[in-house]
Amino acid sequence: MTRDETLAAYNKCQTKERLICGGLRSGKTYLAAHTILQRIAGANPIVVAIVATNERAIRYVYQQLKVYGLHKILHEAPDTTLVEITWRDRIKEMPEFIQLRNGTEIHFFTSSETWPFDVDVLWIDNEVANSGLGLLAEWRSTIKEYGLFIWSQWDWTGSQESQELWLSHPESQFVLDTQDNPGLPPERVRDLIAVWDDKTERLTGKHP
Repeated sequence: MTRDETLAAYNKCQTKERLICGGLRSGKTYLAAHTILQRIAGANPIVVAIVATNERAIRYVYQQLKVYGLHKILHEAPDTTLVEITWRDRIKEMPEFIQLRNGTEIHFFTSSETWPFDVDVLWIDNEVANSGLGLLAEWRSTIKEYGLFIWSQWDWTGSQESQELWLSHPESQFVLDTQDNPGLPPERVRDLIAVWDDKTERLTGKHP
């Protein structure tokens, strides 16, 4: 399947769970982030939980959300104007909680944390730390009946939990390749290939 076909299939997907596999810099975070932003920008208030490997990864996810449109949603759209933001670390831009005027809540967690409330959208970005694999079922149990679960990572073979999840959802698998990313200049792709030429899975992602 070509990249355009993969993106078209993803955008048409109506399943509750979407699993994204891709090489580094392949656009997997971009794909998931745009879905999150579309939901946040809607008129109805929702609760979003975003799980990243650690606090440093939370900072990366937050930066990517800003690049892809979060700033506009928080500061230019009347219904979703920022009401409150609390920080794990303000200087390092590691958010903990964002609330919008329409009631939407965005919560950021590391993969060793849980939450005592139900969510409309759960997004896990990249690998889950070993301490979090035992929490996966608990995280997923908080998703509301008509909610959405997205997991984007490059290695789906790293744990039994992720392998089983991948194999059980053939209709919800989306695979991206670094070499097909239109956002990367050709010379940057060549540089990455030169660095990773002995680790092909870093370009293609790994899945069962």
